[in-house]
Amino acid sequence: MYKRAFTLIELLVVISIIAILVGILLPALGAARRSAYTITCGQNQQQIGVALQSYSVSHDDRLAVNPAAGLDFARGYFGTGQATNAIYTKGTDQLIGLGLSLDGYLDAPQAMFCPADDSTDPTDELEHINKRDDSASCSYFYRQLDRTTHDRIYDLGESNPGLLASALLVDANSLLSFSPDYFRTNHGNAVVNALYHDGHVASYSNSGDQTDGVFSIRDQDFGIDPSGGMRLDQIFIAADFALRGDPKDAPAPTLTP
Repeated sequence: MYKRAFTLIELLVVISIIAILVGILLPALGAARRSAYTITCGQNQQQIGVALQSYSVSHDDRLAVNPAAGLDFARGYFGTGQATNAIYTKGTDQLIGLGLSLDGYLDAPQAMFCPADDSTDPTDELEHINKRDDSASCSYFYRQLDRTTHDRIYDLGESNPGLLASALLVDANSLLSFSPDYFRTNHGNAVVNALYHDGHVASYSNSGDQTDGVFSIRDQDFGIDPSGGMRLDQIFIAADFALRGDPKDAPAPTLTP
């Protein structure tokens, strides 16, 4: 007795069914992975928030900033008065801004890096700090004292337009086409997480368009502001405003001398 084998037609039908199922499942799996990355990123920010709170307890409730650190324009560090994702400067061999939480306050340094960061290798960046061989950056913009009136973690005072300042971190999204080495997005520029000074994290839609996004650094922002400081102000003001309305409706910062 001969065993019945698949005919060519039957085999093609099975292959077609498998292909259809794969086509249906892949988008769902992709969406699930993106959702998982967003959740993990939010958990990272919460860990950082706890570390910043611990730092403040040891430093008279003050924010983690280091006014003694030297500037590092290549890493986007223009001093404590401007938000940055730089965490270490080689020139002065100092942890800066958010990086100060690495000095015994953050249990898992990998939390500095969003799992959906498309450019930064946390192993390499943290190794720069360990070896002291280069400056380092993380996946999140940190507000520091950026245009706020107070320096206490529980009371940031007001932002430049007079809004209550409350956002501490946001996902870093840089869409600078003229600086491809620093072109980076978290979550494909489509979603951002923001950490607030009370410890909670909120997620907001940004934009899948690689030239846009209310929370993104863009080419057009540098025409009147070469350092990008005004745009960073706007990003955090938008995060503040998002607690009560559409971040796209946030007021613009005023130009100061």
